[in-house]
Amino acid sequence: MKDCLDWWWKCVGRHFCDFRTRARRREFWCFVFVDALLFAVAWIADIAVGSSFDFARFETFGLGWITTLFAAVMAVPFCAAAFRRMHDTGRSGGKFVTVCVLLAAVSTFAVFVPVQAFLARKVMLSALLYFVSGVFIVMLITLQTVRFCRNSQPGFNRYGLNPKGDKRPYEWM
Repeated sequence: MKDCLDWWWKCVGRHFCDFRTRARRREFWCFVFVDALLFAVAWIADIAVGSSFDFARFETFGLGWITTLFAAVMAVPFCAAAFRRMHDTGRSGGKFVTVCVLLAAVSTFAVFVPVQAFLARKVMLSALLYFVSGVFIVMLITLQTVRFCRNSQPGFNRYGLNPKGDKRPYEWM
């Protein structure tokens, strides 16, 4: 656990806004693991303090000001770690942005369009739209997770040296 905390501190401290270099798998996944644990602690704190949002039409599942603040603060280091992880596999960080934009668009579609179809008494269409959106969201998340799980490109690539310390040259052109 101490090793994971060290990697997390590295991402939050030294590499807070570093979108240019490379991050190995261990660094990225330790950061995600500790970040998820801290998010769960913030969520429990929201529930314990009673600061969860209270919307009449939407269930917030206990999420409130503490989790929102934590997520906002950790968004930049997460994106930086994701960019650096993509760079380590030889890909541009723009592919991560593309998947995020697609996820936001499909999620928005999944929330608003089926509701409108349901309100227009087209229940089957609403169910079909929910299903198709869900499948597309799962496919995008799976694609991005597979990209994050890939091994480092050995040696040097256009984003720098391999963070594992591999000194072999690599032809990336």
